[in-house]
Amino acid sequence: MATDKSLATLLRALQSASGEQDISRLLESATNLLVLLSNPSNVALLTSQLLSAPTIWSASDHVQTVLQVVDVFTSASIRVLRRQQTSQDPTSSDIQRSLGIDDWTVAVVKGASAASPRSRHVLAFTGLLRGLGVHGRNGMSTGLHTKMQDTLTAATNLSLQESSQRTNVIEPGLIMAVSLVFDTLDRQHKTSLDHDLLLPMLVSTVLFSDDGLRQGYFLSMIDADIVEGAGGKFHWSTDSVSCRQLLSLASIPLVAALGRLSRLAAFSIEQVKDITILARLMQDLHEFSRSLSIQWRQNKLSEIDASEEMMYLSDETLRTPVPLLWRVLRTTMISQHPLDRNMDLYFLNAAEHFAFILDTNAAKELLLPAVSPYLSTSGDLGLLQIFEAAHSVMLAVLAVPHNVDLAASHIESYACLLFQVFPQLLSPRQFRLAIKQLVRTASPPSKVSEQRPLLSSTLLEVLYSRVEGASCQPLGRHSTMDAHDNDAEPMSEQSVLIHALTDSLPSLHVDALEDWLPATVKSIKLIQDPALRDAAKHRFWEVLSNSEMDVERAAFCVTWWGTRGGRELLLYDENDTIPAPMMSGALNETSRL
Repeated sequence: MATDKSLATLLRALQSASGEQDISRLLESATNLLVLLSNPSNVALLTSQLLSAPTIWSASDHVQTVLQVVDVFTSASIRVLRRQQTSQDPTSSDIQRSLGIDDWTVAVVKGASAASPRSRHVLAFTGLLRGLGVHGRNGMSTGLHTKMQDTLTAATNLSLQESSQRTNVIEPGLIMAVSLVFDTLDRQHKTSLDHDLLLPMLVSTVLFSDDGLRQGYFLSMIDADIVEGAGGKFHWSTDSVSCRQLLSLASIPLVAALGRLSRLAAFSIEQVKDITILARLMQDLHEFSRSLSIQWRQNKLSEIDASEEMMYLSDETLRTPVPLLWRVLRTTMISQHPLDRNMDLYFLNAAEHFAFILDTNAAKELLLPAVSPYLSTSGDLGLLQIFEAAHSVMLAVLAVPHNVDLAASHIESYACLLFQVFPQLLSPRQFRLAIKQLVRTASPPSKVSEQRPLLSSTLLEVLYSRVEGASCQPLGRHSTMDAHDNDAEPMSEQSVLIHALTDSLPSLHVDALEDWLPATVKSIKLIQDPALRDAAKHRFWEVLSNSEMDVERAAFCVTWWGTRGGRELLLYDENDTIPAPMMSGALNETSRL
Protein backbone atom coordinates (compact mmCIF):
# COMPACT_ATOMS: atom_id res chain seq x y z
CA MET A 1 0.00 0.00 0.00
CA ALA A 2 1.05 3.59 -0.62
CA THR A 3 0.90 4.45 3.08
CA ASP A 4 3.19 1.55 3.95
CA LYS A 5 5.75 2.77 1.41
CA SER A 6 5.44 6.30 2.75
CA LEU A 7 5.95 5.00 6.28
CA ALA A 8 9.11 3.13 5.26
CA THR A 9 10.45 6.22 3.50
CA LEU A 10 9.71 8.42 6.51
CA LEU A 11 11.33 6.02 8.96
CA ARG A 12 14.50 5.99 6.86
CA ALA A 13 14.47 9.77 6.66
CA LEU A 14 14.14 10.05 10.45
CA GLN A 15 17.48 8.30 10.74
CA SER A 16 19.32 10.67 8.41
CA ALA A 17 17.62 14.07 8.55
CA SER A 18 19.76 17.08 9.37
CA GLY A 19 18.91 20.72 9.94
CA GLU A 20 15.82 22.35 11.40
CA GLN A 21 14.08 22.63 8.03
CA ASP A 22 14.45 18.92 7.31
CA ILE A 23 13.15 18.01 10.76
CA SER A 24 10.16 20.38 10.45
CA ARG A 25 9.32 18.90 7.06
CA LEU A 26 9.55 15.35 8.41
CA LEU A 27 7.36 16.18 11.39
CA GLU A 28 4.71 17.60 9.06
CA SER A 29 4.88 14.40 7.00
CA ALA A 30 4.60 12.36 10.19
CA THR A 31 1.43 14.26 11.13
CA ASN A 32 -0.21 13.42 7.82
CA LEU A 33 0.90 9.79 7.98
CA LEU A 34 -0.35 9.29 11.55
CA VAL A 35 -3.81 10.20 10.29
CA LEU A 36 -3.68 8.01 7.18
CA LEU A 37 -2.27 4.80 8.67
CA SER A 38 -4.96 2.16 9.14
CA ASN A 39 -2.82 -0.48 10.88
CA PRO A 40 -2.54 0.15 14.66
CA SER A 41 0.90 -1.47 14.70
CA ASN A 42 2.17 1.06 12.17
CA VAL A 43 0.71 3.95 14.17
CA ALA A 44 2.50 2.61 17.26
CA LEU A 45 5.74 2.17 15.27
CA LEU A 46 5.71 5.72 13.93
CA THR A 47 4.91 7.08 17.39
CA SER A 48 7.84 5.17 18.85
CA GLN A 49 10.20 6.54 16.20
CA LEU A 50 9.02 10.12 16.72
CA LEU A 51 9.74 9.84 20.43
CA SER A 52 13.16 8.21 20.04
CA ALA A 53 14.75 9.31 16.73
CA PRO A 54 18.15 10.92 17.53
CA THR A 55 17.84 13.27 14.56
CA ILE A 56 14.81 14.90 16.20
CA TRP A 57 16.07 14.99 19.75
CA SER A 58 19.64 16.10 19.04
CA ALA A 59 18.43 19.62 18.18
CA SER A 60 20.01 22.36 20.28
CA ASP A 61 16.66 23.95 21.19
CA HIS A 62 15.08 21.14 23.21
CA VAL A 63 11.98 23.06 24.28
CA GLN A 64 11.22 24.08 20.68
CA THR A 65 11.46 20.41 19.68
CA VAL A 66 9.03 19.57 22.48
CA LEU A 67 6.52 22.10 21.13
CA GLN A 68 6.85 20.71 17.60
CA VAL A 69 6.30 17.10 18.72
CA VAL A 70 3.29 18.06 20.86
CA ASP A 71 1.84 19.87 17.83
CA VAL A 72 2.25 16.69 15.73
CA PHE A 73 0.01 14.67 18.02
CA THR A 74 -2.40 17.57 18.60
CA SER A 75 -2.96 18.12 14.88
CA ALA A 76 -3.18 14.40 14.13
CA SER A 77 -5.76 13.74 16.86
CA ILE A 78 -7.88 16.68 15.66
CA ARG A 79 -7.92 15.30 12.14
CA VAL A 80 -8.64 11.70 13.19
CA LEU A 81 -11.51 12.82 15.38
CA ARG A 82 -12.80 15.13 12.66
CA ARG A 83 -12.73 12.23 10.17
CA GLN A 84 -14.74 10.04 12.54
CA GLN A 85 -17.31 12.71 13.36
CA THR A 86 -18.00 13.69 9.76
CA SER A 87 -18.31 10.14 8.43
CA GLN A 88 -21.91 9.67 7.33
CA ASP A 89 -21.82 6.13 5.95
CA PRO A 90 -20.29 3.58 8.39
CA THR A 91 -20.22 0.88 5.71
CA SER A 92 -18.11 2.81 3.23
CA SER A 93 -14.73 1.37 2.30
CA ASP A 94 -12.92 4.47 3.57
CA ILE A 95 -14.34 3.96 7.04
CA GLN A 96 -13.51 0.27 6.97
CA ARG A 97 -9.87 1.12 6.35
CA SER A 98 -9.67 3.98 8.86
CA LEU A 99 -8.99 3.77 12.57
CA GLY A 100 -11.55 5.27 14.92
CA ILE A 101 -10.36 7.74 17.53
CA ASP A 102 -10.40 5.14 20.31
CA ASP A 103 -8.34 2.54 18.42
CA TRP A 104 -6.02 5.20 17.08
CA THR A 105 -5.43 6.65 20.56
CA VAL A 106 -4.66 3.21 21.99
CA ALA A 107 -2.15 2.65 19.17
CA VAL A 108 -0.38 5.94 19.93
CA VAL A 109 -0.19 5.05 23.62
CA LYS A 110 1.36 1.67 22.74
CA GLY A 111 3.98 3.51 20.71
CA ALA A 112 5.15 5.33 23.84
CA SER A 113 7.43 2.45 24.75
CA ALA A 114 10.67 1.80 26.59
CA ALA A 115 12.56 2.85 23.45
CA SER A 116 12.17 6.48 24.54
CA PRO A 117 12.43 8.34 27.86
CA ARG A 118 9.22 8.49 29.84
CA SER A 119 9.21 12.29 29.74
CA ARG A 120 8.72 12.11 25.97
CA HIS A 121 5.69 9.88 26.46
CA VAL A 122 4.12 12.84 28.22
CA LEU A 123 4.50 14.87 25.01
CA ALA A 124 2.45 12.39 22.96
CA PHE A 125 -0.26 12.20 25.63
CA THR A 126 -0.28 16.00 25.93
CA GLY A 127 -0.85 16.34 22.19
CA LEU A 128 -3.69 13.81 22.28
CA LEU A 129 -5.52 15.49 25.15
CA ARG A 130 -5.05 18.97 23.69
CA GLY A 131 -6.48 17.80 20.38
CA LEU A 132 -9.46 16.23 22.11
CA GLY A 133 -9.92 19.33 24.24
CA VAL A 134 -10.27 21.44 21.10
CA HIS A 135 -13.15 19.20 20.03
CA GLY A 136 -14.89 19.36 23.36
CA ARG A 137 -14.05 15.68 23.98
CA ASN A 138 -16.65 14.55 21.44
CA GLY A 139 -16.03 11.24 19.70
CA MET A 140 -13.77 9.49 22.21
CA SER A 141 -15.46 7.23 24.71
CA THR A 142 -15.70 8.67 28.22
CA GLY A 143 -13.87 5.72 29.72
CA LEU A 144 -10.92 6.05 27.34
CA HIS A 145 -10.72 9.79 27.88
CA THR A 146 -10.48 9.23 31.62
CA LYS A 147 -7.84 6.54 31.08
CA MET A 148 -5.86 8.97 28.94
CA GLN A 149 -5.83 11.48 31.78
CA ASP A 150 -4.80 8.67 34.14
CA THR A 151 -2.01 7.67 31.76
CA LEU A 152 -0.73 11.21 31.38
CA THR A 153 -0.67 11.98 35.09
CA ALA A 154 1.02 8.65 35.83
CA ALA A 155 3.68 9.22 33.16
CA THR A 156 4.24 12.76 34.39
CA ASN A 157 4.65 11.67 38.01
CA LEU A 158 7.07 8.88 37.06
CA SER A 159 9.09 11.33 34.95
CA LEU A 160 9.23 13.75 37.87
CA GLN A 161 10.39 10.95 40.17
CA GLU A 162 13.10 9.85 37.73
CA SER A 163 14.36 13.41 37.37
CA SER A 164 14.33 14.04 41.12
CA GLN A 165 16.55 11.00 41.66
CA ARG A 166 19.24 12.52 39.45
CA THR A 167 21.13 15.41 41.02
CA ASN A 168 20.73 18.83 39.38
CA VAL A 169 18.72 17.48 36.47
CA ILE A 170 15.75 19.52 35.25
CA GLU A 171 13.28 18.82 32.47
CA PRO A 172 12.26 22.09 30.77
CA GLY A 173 10.42 20.15 28.07
CA LEU A 174 8.40 18.26 30.68
CA ILE A 175 7.49 21.50 32.45
CA MET A 176 6.38 23.04 29.15
CA ALA A 177 4.27 19.98 28.29
CA VAL A 178 2.53 19.99 31.69
CA SER A 179 1.72 23.68 31.33
CA LEU A 180 0.23 23.06 27.88
CA VAL A 181 -2.04 20.19 28.94
CA PHE A 182 -2.93 21.40 32.43
CA ASP A 183 -6.08 23.32 31.46
CA THR A 184 -7.50 20.28 29.61
CA LEU A 185 -7.42 18.07 32.73
CA ASP A 186 -10.33 17.81 35.13
CA ARG A 187 -9.69 18.89 38.70
CA GLN A 188 -9.26 15.35 39.97
CA HIS A 189 -6.38 14.72 37.61
CA LYS A 190 -4.89 18.16 38.19
CA THR A 191 -4.66 17.38 41.88
CA SER A 192 -3.32 13.87 41.24
CA LEU A 193 -0.08 15.29 39.82
CA ASP A 194 2.83 15.04 42.25
CA HIS A 195 3.00 18.74 43.07
CA ASP A 196 5.70 18.17 45.70
CA LEU A 197 8.00 17.25 42.81
CA LEU A 198 6.46 19.47 40.14
CA LEU A 199 6.67 22.81 41.96
CA PRO A 200 10.44 22.76 42.78
CA MET A 201 11.29 21.71 39.22
CA LEU A 202 9.01 24.37 37.75
CA VAL A 203 10.56 27.12 39.86
CA SER A 204 14.13 25.98 39.18
CA THR A 205 13.47 25.70 35.46
CA VAL A 206 11.81 29.09 35.10
CA LEU A 207 14.01 31.18 37.40
CA PHE A 208 17.46 29.63 37.20
CA SER A 209 17.91 27.50 34.07
CA ASP A 210 19.23 28.56 30.66
CA ASP A 211 15.78 27.74 29.28
CA GLY A 212 14.23 30.30 31.63
CA LEU A 213 15.21 33.61 33.19
CA ARG A 214 18.84 32.56 33.87
CA GLN A 215 18.87 33.88 37.45
CA GLY A 216 18.26 37.36 36.11
CA TYR A 217 21.88 37.72 35.01
CA PHE A 218 20.77 39.26 31.73
CA LEU A 219 20.69 42.60 33.60
CA SER A 220 24.39 42.46 34.45
CA MET A 221 25.52 42.88 30.84
CA ILE A 222 23.37 45.89 30.01
CA ASP A 223 25.31 48.55 31.88
CA ALA A 224 28.50 48.07 29.85
CA ASP A 225 26.60 48.74 26.61
CA ILE A 226 25.00 51.99 27.83
CA VAL A 227 27.29 54.85 26.82
CA GLU A 228 27.01 58.62 26.95
CA GLY A 229 26.25 60.02 23.53
CA ALA A 230 25.51 63.33 21.87
CA GLY A 231 23.88 65.94 24.04
CA GLY A 232 24.79 64.07 27.20
CA LYS A 233 22.08 61.47 26.62
CA PHE A 234 22.66 57.81 27.36
CA HIS A 235 22.60 55.52 24.34
CA TRP A 236 21.89 51.76 24.29
CA SER A 237 22.30 50.42 20.77
CA THR A 238 19.89 47.84 19.37
CA ASP A 239 22.97 46.16 17.83
CA SER A 240 24.70 45.75 21.19
CA VAL A 241 25.40 42.30 22.63
CA SER A 242 23.13 42.91 25.64
CA CYS A 243 20.17 44.04 23.50
CA ARG A 244 20.51 41.01 21.23
CA GLN A 245 20.67 38.73 24.27
CA LEU A 246 17.58 40.39 25.69
CA LEU A 247 15.75 39.78 22.42
CA SER A 248 16.85 36.15 22.55
CA LEU A 249 15.67 35.81 26.15
CA ALA A 250 12.23 37.23 25.33
CA SER A 251 11.78 34.65 22.56
CA ILE A 252 12.55 31.63 24.79
CA PRO A 253 9.34 29.53 24.92
CA LEU A 254 9.34 29.23 28.71
CA VAL A 255 9.81 32.98 29.13
CA ALA A 256 7.03 33.71 26.64
CA ALA A 257 4.77 31.30 28.56
CA LEU A 258 5.39 32.78 32.01
CA GLY A 259 1.75 33.79 32.40
CA ARG A 260 0.59 30.20 31.93
CA LEU A 261 3.43 28.84 34.07
CA SER A 262 2.63 31.22 36.91
CA ARG A 263 -0.96 29.94 37.01
CA LEU A 264 0.34 26.37 37.14
CA ALA A 265 2.70 27.35 39.97
CA ALA A 266 -0.14 28.98 41.90
CA PHE A 267 -2.22 25.79 41.68
CA SER A 268 0.78 23.67 42.72
CA ILE A 269 1.39 25.85 45.77
CA GLU A 270 -2.15 25.08 46.95
CA GLN A 271 -1.61 21.33 46.50
CA VAL A 272 1.85 20.88 48.03
CA LYS A 273 1.83 18.52 51.02
CA ASP A 274 5.37 19.08 52.32
CA ILE A 275 5.53 22.53 53.90
CA THR A 276 9.34 22.60 53.64
CA ILE A 277 8.94 22.82 49.86
CA LEU A 278 7.10 26.11 50.32
CA ALA A 279 9.90 27.34 52.56
CA ARG A 280 12.44 26.54 49.83
CA LEU A 281 10.19 28.25 47.31
CA MET A 282 10.29 31.43 49.37
CA GLN A 283 14.07 31.19 49.52
CA ASP A 284 14.30 30.73 45.75
CA LEU A 285 12.04 33.70 45.11
CA HIS A 286 14.04 35.80 47.58
CA GLU A 287 17.31 34.78 45.90
CA PHE A 288 16.00 35.59 42.44
CA SER A 289 14.49 38.95 43.43
CA ARG A 290 17.68 39.86 45.33
CA SER A 291 19.77 39.03 42.26
CA LEU A 292 17.55 41.19 40.06
CA SER A 293 17.62 44.04 42.57
CA ILE A 294 21.43 44.06 42.92
CA GLN A 295 22.02 44.00 39.19
CA TRP A 296 19.41 46.68 38.60
CA ARG A 297 21.05 49.03 41.10
CA GLN A 298 24.37 48.62 39.28
CA ASN A 299 22.70 49.70 36.02
CA LYS A 300 22.74 53.32 34.80
CA LEU A 301 19.06 53.04 33.91
CA SER A 302 18.15 52.63 37.59
CA GLU A 303 19.26 56.23 38.21
CA ILE A 304 16.73 57.62 35.74
CA ASP A 305 13.12 58.16 36.80
CA ALA A 306 10.45 57.16 34.32
CA SER A 307 9.41 60.81 33.98
CA GLU A 308 13.00 61.74 33.00
CA GLU A 309 13.60 59.13 30.30
CA MET A 310 12.90 61.56 27.44
CA MET A 311 15.47 63.93 28.92
CA TYR A 312 18.33 61.47 29.47
CA LEU A 313 17.88 58.65 26.93
CA SER A 314 18.50 58.71 23.18
CA ASP A 315 15.68 58.19 20.70
CA GLU A 316 16.93 54.72 19.67
CA THR A 317 17.17 53.67 23.31
CA LEU A 318 13.60 54.79 23.98
CA ARG A 319 12.31 53.21 20.79
CA THR A 320 13.41 49.58 21.23
CA PRO A 321 15.79 48.47 24.02
CA VAL A 322 14.10 50.12 27.00
CA PRO A 323 10.51 49.03 26.15
CA LEU A 324 11.84 45.53 25.55
CA LEU A 325 13.56 45.54 28.94
CA TRP A 326 10.37 46.60 30.71
CA ARG A 327 8.45 43.86 28.89
CA VAL A 328 10.88 41.19 30.06
CA LEU A 329 10.95 42.50 33.60
CA ARG A 330 7.16 42.58 33.77
CA THR A 331 6.93 38.93 32.69
CA THR A 332 8.97 37.96 35.74
CA MET A 333 6.03 38.84 38.04
CA ILE A 334 2.20 38.96 38.02
CA SER A 335 1.13 42.57 37.88
CA GLN A 336 -1.16 43.32 40.84
CA HIS A 337 -1.09 47.11 41.14
CA PRO A 338 -3.97 48.92 39.35
CA LEU A 339 -1.53 51.48 37.96
CA ASP A 340 0.54 48.70 36.36
CA ARG A 341 -2.61 47.28 34.80
CA ASN A 342 -3.57 50.70 33.44
CA MET A 343 -0.12 51.07 31.91
CA ASP A 344 -0.43 47.63 30.32
CA LEU A 345 -3.87 48.53 28.97
CA TYR A 346 -2.54 51.76 27.51
CA PHE A 347 0.38 49.94 25.90
CA LEU A 348 -1.88 47.30 24.32
CA ASN A 349 -4.37 49.88 23.02
CA ALA A 350 -1.52 51.82 21.43
CA ALA A 351 0.23 48.70 20.13
CA GLU A 352 -2.83 47.68 18.13
CA HIS A 353 -2.45 50.81 15.99
CA PHE A 354 1.29 50.33 15.48
CA ALA A 355 1.14 46.63 14.64
CA PHE A 356 0.97 47.33 10.91
CA ILE A 357 4.17 49.39 10.77
CA LEU A 358 6.33 47.24 13.05
CA ASP A 359 8.57 44.69 11.38
CA THR A 360 8.15 40.99 12.11
CA ASN A 361 10.98 40.81 14.66
CA ALA A 362 9.53 43.72 16.64
CA ALA A 363 6.10 42.10 16.63
CA LYS A 364 7.57 38.78 17.75
CA GLU A 365 9.85 40.18 20.42
CA LEU A 366 7.70 43.03 21.76
CA LEU A 367 4.02 42.49 21.06
CA LEU A 368 3.53 38.73 21.40
CA PRO A 369 5.24 38.50 24.83
CA ALA A 370 3.19 41.52 25.93
CA VAL A 371 -0.17 39.98 25.04
CA SER A 372 0.47 36.37 26.11
CA PRO A 373 -0.23 36.88 29.87
CA TYR A 374 -3.60 38.47 29.12
CA LEU A 375 -5.05 36.21 26.41
CA SER A 376 -6.79 34.29 29.19
CA THR A 377 -7.96 36.07 32.34
CA SER A 378 -8.77 32.88 34.30
CA GLY A 379 -12.21 34.31 35.04
CA ASP A 380 -10.93 37.57 36.59
CA LEU A 381 -13.56 40.07 35.42
CA GLY A 382 -11.30 42.93 36.54
CA LEU A 383 -8.96 42.12 33.65
CA LEU A 384 -11.56 42.01 30.89
CA GLN A 385 -10.51 45.32 29.34
CA ILE A 386 -6.89 44.19 29.13
CA PHE A 387 -8.09 40.79 27.91
CA GLU A 388 -9.98 42.38 25.01
CA ALA A 389 -7.07 44.68 24.18
CA ALA A 390 -4.66 41.73 24.12
CA HIS A 391 -6.86 39.81 21.67
CA SER A 392 -7.17 42.89 19.46
CA VAL A 393 -3.37 43.21 19.32
CA MET A 394 -2.98 39.49 18.57
CA LEU A 395 -5.44 39.65 15.68
CA ALA A 396 -3.77 42.80 14.35
CA VAL A 397 -0.32 41.18 14.42
CA LEU A 398 -1.54 38.04 12.63
CA ALA A 399 -3.33 40.09 9.97
CA VAL A 400 -0.28 42.13 8.93
CA PRO A 401 0.78 40.94 5.44
CA HIS A 402 4.52 40.89 6.19
CA ASN A 403 4.03 38.78 9.34
CA VAL A 404 3.53 35.66 7.24
CA ASP A 405 5.81 33.40 9.28
CA LEU A 406 4.28 34.54 12.57
CA ALA A 407 0.75 33.96 11.31
CA ALA A 408 1.56 30.53 9.89
CA SER A 409 3.00 29.36 13.20
CA HIS A 410 0.53 31.01 15.62
CA ILE A 411 -2.93 30.98 14.03
CA GLU A 412 -3.79 27.37 14.91
CA SER A 413 -2.75 27.61 18.57
CA TYR A 414 -4.46 30.98 18.94
CA ALA A 415 -7.68 29.54 17.51
CA CYS A 416 -7.53 26.77 20.12
CA LEU A 417 -7.29 29.45 22.80
CA LEU A 418 -10.35 31.24 21.41
CA PHE A 419 -12.39 28.06 21.83
CA GLN A 420 -11.23 27.84 25.45
CA VAL A 421 -12.39 31.37 26.36
CA PHE A 422 -15.69 31.36 24.45
CA PRO A 423 -18.44 31.84 25.56
CA GLN A 424 -17.29 32.56 29.11
CA LEU A 425 -15.08 35.56 28.29
CA LEU A 426 -15.80 36.47 24.67
CA SER A 427 -19.14 37.81 23.44
CA PRO A 428 -20.69 36.23 20.32
CA ARG A 429 -19.76 39.24 18.20
CA GLN A 430 -16.14 39.22 19.39
CA PHE A 431 -15.79 35.49 18.77
CA ARG A 432 -17.27 35.69 15.28
CA LEU A 433 -15.03 38.59 14.31
CA ALA A 434 -11.94 36.76 15.57
CA ILE A 435 -12.70 33.53 13.69
CA LYS A 436 -13.57 35.43 10.51
CA GLN A 437 -10.28 37.32 10.69
CA LEU A 438 -8.23 34.17 11.24
CA VAL A 439 -9.85 32.34 8.33
CA ARG A 440 -9.36 35.36 6.06
CA THR A 441 -5.69 35.58 7.05
CA ALA A 442 -5.18 31.86 6.34
CA SER A 443 -7.04 31.77 2.99
CA PRO A 444 -5.87 32.57 -0.58
CA PRO A 445 -4.53 34.92 -1.83
CA SER A 446 -2.78 35.38 1.53
CA LYS A 447 0.86 34.28 1.56
CA VAL A 448 0.05 32.33 4.71
CA SER A 449 -1.96 29.93 2.56
CA GLU A 450 1.13 29.29 0.45
CA GLN A 451 2.99 28.04 3.52
CA ARG A 452 -0.01 26.31 5.11
CA PRO A 453 -2.48 25.52 2.28
CA LEU A 454 -4.76 23.46 4.55
CA LEU A 455 -4.79 25.91 7.46
CA SER A 456 -8.10 27.63 6.68
CA SER A 457 -9.84 24.27 6.23
CA THR A 458 -8.30 23.02 9.47
CA LEU A 459 -9.71 26.02 11.35
CA LEU A 460 -13.17 25.39 9.92
CA GLU A 461 -12.93 21.67 10.69
CA VAL A 462 -12.23 22.47 14.33
CA LEU A 463 -15.15 24.90 14.34
CA TYR A 464 -17.49 22.43 12.62
CA SER A 465 -16.54 19.57 14.95
CA ARG A 466 -17.65 21.55 18.00
CA VAL A 467 -21.12 22.39 16.67
CA GLU A 468 -22.88 19.14 17.57
CA GLY A 469 -21.66 19.10 21.17
CA ALA A 470 -22.14 22.82 21.81
CA SER A 471 -24.82 24.09 24.18
CA CYS A 472 -28.22 24.86 22.67
CA GLN A 473 -29.25 27.11 25.56
CA PRO A 474 -29.55 30.86 24.85
CA LEU A 475 -26.54 32.82 26.03
CA GLY A 476 -27.22 35.30 28.79
CA ARG A 477 -26.12 38.92 29.07
CA HIS A 478 -22.35 38.86 28.61
CA SER A 479 -19.96 40.91 30.73
CA THR A 480 -18.02 41.92 27.60
CA MET A 481 -21.04 42.90 25.51
CA ASP A 482 -21.18 46.40 24.10
CA ALA A 483 -23.87 48.35 22.27
CA HIS A 484 -23.49 46.20 19.15
CA ASP A 485 -24.16 43.05 21.19
CA ASN A 486 -27.13 44.56 23.02
CA ASP A 487 -28.90 45.17 19.70
CA ALA A 488 -28.28 41.62 18.46
CA GLU A 489 -30.85 38.83 18.67
CA PRO A 490 -30.37 36.10 21.32
CA MET A 491 -28.07 33.24 20.30
CA SER A 492 -26.90 29.94 21.73
CA GLU A 493 -23.32 28.75 21.84
CA GLN A 494 -24.14 26.34 19.00
CA SER A 495 -25.70 28.99 16.78
CA VAL A 496 -22.75 31.34 17.36
CA LEU A 497 -20.37 28.65 16.10
CA ILE A 498 -22.56 28.16 13.01
CA HIS A 499 -22.74 31.91 12.37
CA ALA A 500 -18.93 32.07 12.66
CA LEU A 501 -18.71 29.28 10.08
CA THR A 502 -21.09 31.18 7.78
CA ASP A 503 -19.20 34.46 8.25
CA SER A 504 -16.00 32.76 7.07
CA LEU A 505 -17.39 31.48 3.75
CA PRO A 506 -16.55 34.62 1.69
CA SER A 507 -12.85 34.15 2.50
CA LEU A 508 -12.59 30.58 1.21
CA HIS A 509 -11.24 29.51 -2.15
CA VAL A 510 -13.87 28.30 -4.62
CA ASP A 511 -12.61 24.70 -4.31
CA ALA A 512 -13.11 24.88 -0.53
CA LEU A 513 -16.58 26.38 -0.94
CA GLU A 514 -17.71 23.21 -2.70
CA ASP A 515 -17.17 21.33 0.58
CA TRP A 516 -18.10 24.00 3.10
CA LEU A 517 -21.37 25.31 1.65
CA PRO A 518 -23.18 21.97 2.19
CA ALA A 519 -21.33 21.40 5.48
CA THR A 520 -22.58 24.76 6.76
CA VAL A 521 -26.16 23.97 5.77
CA LYS A 522 -25.95 20.60 7.55
CA SER A 523 -24.75 22.35 10.70
CA ILE A 524 -27.66 24.83 10.47
CA LYS A 525 -30.11 21.93 10.48
CA LEU A 526 -28.69 20.78 13.83
CA ILE A 527 -30.21 23.83 15.54
CA GLN A 528 -33.35 22.71 17.36
CA ASP A 529 -34.79 26.12 18.24
CA PRO A 530 -36.88 27.27 15.21
CA ALA A 531 -36.10 30.96 15.77
CA LEU A 532 -32.36 30.39 16.04
CA ARG A 533 -32.45 28.05 13.03
CA ASP A 534 -34.30 30.61 10.91
CA ALA A 535 -31.81 33.30 11.95
CA ALA A 536 -28.94 31.04 10.86
CA LYS A 537 -30.65 30.36 7.52
CA HIS A 538 -31.18 34.09 7.03
CA ARG A 539 -27.51 34.81 7.72
CA PHE A 540 -26.45 32.07 5.30
CA TRP A 541 -28.65 33.50 2.54
CA GLU A 542 -27.38 37.00 3.37
CA VAL A 543 -23.77 35.91 2.85
CA LEU A 544 -24.64 34.32 -0.50
CA SER A 545 -26.72 37.19 -1.87
CA ASN A 546 -25.62 40.51 -0.33
CA SER A 547 -22.31 41.12 -2.11
CA GLU A 548 -20.07 39.66 0.61
CA MET A 549 -18.70 37.24 -2.00
CA ASP A 550 -16.49 38.42 -4.85
CA VAL A 551 -17.52 37.76 -8.44
CA GLU A 552 -15.91 34.32 -8.78
CA ARG A 553 -17.23 33.02 -5.47
CA ALA A 554 -20.68 34.53 -6.06
CA ALA A 555 -20.90 32.82 -9.45
CA PHE A 556 -20.07 29.47 -7.89
CA CYS A 557 -22.68 30.03 -5.17
CA VAL A 558 -25.34 30.74 -7.80
CA THR A 559 -24.46 27.48 -9.55
CA TRP A 560 -24.43 25.56 -6.26
CA TRP A 561 -27.79 27.02 -5.24
CA GLY A 562 -29.52 26.47 -8.55
CA THR A 563 -28.14 23.27 -10.07
CA ARG A 564 -26.18 21.45 -7.38
CA GLY A 565 -28.90 21.00 -4.81
CA GLY A 566 -28.08 23.94 -2.55
CA ARG A 567 -31.62 25.32 -2.54
CA GLU A 568 -33.16 21.96 -1.68
CA LEU A 569 -30.52 21.27 0.98
CA LEU A 570 -31.23 24.51 2.83
CA LEU A 571 -34.99 24.83 2.45
CA TYR A 572 -36.15 21.23 2.82
CA ASP A 573 -35.58 18.46 5.31
CA GLU A 574 -34.92 14.85 4.34
CA ASN A 575 -38.59 13.84 4.81
CA ASP A 576 -40.04 16.82 2.96
CA THR A 577 -41.60 16.42 -0.49
CA ILE A 578 -39.77 18.69 -2.89
CA PRO A 579 -42.20 20.27 -5.39
CA ALA A 580 -41.57 19.10 -8.94
CA PRO A 581 -40.73 21.81 -11.48
CA MET A 582 -43.67 22.80 -13.70
CA MET A 583 -44.58 25.44 -16.23
CA SER A 584 -46.31 28.58 -15.13
CA GLY A 585 -50.06 27.93 -15.16
CA ALA A 586 -49.70 24.14 -15.30
CA LEU A 587 -52.27 21.94 -13.52
CA ASN A 588 -50.98 19.71 -10.72
CA GLU A 589 -52.04 16.10 -10.15
CA THR A 590 -54.71 16.97 -7.57
CA SER A 591 -56.49 19.46 -9.83
CA ARG A 592 -60.15 18.63 -10.54
CA LEU A 593 -60.16 20.40 -13.87
